Amino acid sequence: MKIFSKTHPVQRYIVAFVMAIAGFLAPVVWASETQSMEYDLSSSEVMAQQSSGVVIVDIRRNEEWTDAGIINGAKTITAFTKAGSLHPDFQVNFASLVPNPDTPFILYCRSGRRTGILPDALETSMGFTKAMHLSGGIVGWKKDGKKLVSYTPKRLVKNHLVILKHTDHSSRDFDTYISHGLKTVLGTEALAV
Repeated sequence: MKIFSKTHPVQRYIVAFVMAIAGFLAPVVWASETQSMEYDLSSSEVMAQQSSGVVIVDIRRNEEWTDAGIINGAKTITAFTKAGSLHPDFQVNFASLVPNPDTPFILYCRSGRRTGILPDALETSMGFTKAMHLSGGIVGWKKDGKKLVSYTPKRLVKNHLVILKHTDHSSRDFDTYISHGLKTVLGTEALAV
């Protein structure tokens, strides 16, 4: 190389050393720019992200939400069955909550173990690259003194056509309606057609 022919030997070594370092660091820099946004967040960091509008997704199961409660404002989707396999509805439900793969989101579970492995699967199978997770899960959240709210299961009425009409039977509650079929609900009577 002509660059080295008229330079001092020490300069040649410095240039060679800098080029060698650059050669070693280039893959690291490239990888950091192309890697997913996978972060382990503390409870305080989760609260800060939530206040800036980041979606928080609780991936535990229904009985876990009911027993322990959930983070206020969190969306609930079961990611894994009791047997440990991916829940059959997870991908569809997740895509409805986080429709854009470039949208940042935070996952959490009981201890952080499930949400520690899920971001790689979401990136590989669905292209989501902005995953973060609550390090320590709900256990760590409670240990940090953060509050949870009670989980109220969503109730869906499927395969029924219902017509509502006003009645004067407002003392019956919604739970009675759901558990006993078409009954009076808060002053409204539902009739099957």
